[in-house]
Amino acid sequence: GLELVKDWVARVCESLADHSADGDVGTRCHVPFRIAFHGPSGSGKTSTLAALAECQHFSALHLRASDLISAGVGDTQAAVRAVFERAQRMRPVCVMLDDADELFAGSGHQ
Repeated sequence: GLELVKDWVARVCESLADHSADGDVGTRCHVPFRIAFHGPSGSGKTSTLAALAECQHFSALHLRASDLISAGVGDTQAAVRAVFERAQRMRPVCVMLDDADELFAGSGHQ
């Protein structure tokens, strides 16, 4: 299992390193991309993203959903907005949000 993940991270890093936004080969990629991992606790999702950020020399912004959730009306939305504004200033950045399903608890989403 772990060797497959290492191979996947290496291939993603190679792919990103080989293509730039204007199509030039051999330049680091500056095109935004998104990856969402899901799976049981302890399966290596956060570690894999941290490795990807390291190989691409991204900053890593590691959060837990509980860092964003607030009881005040509009506070959670403001916290999420602040995170993405911070990430924008840190570019390039890998935003890691653990326990994201907590953001939807009680909203009727499963």
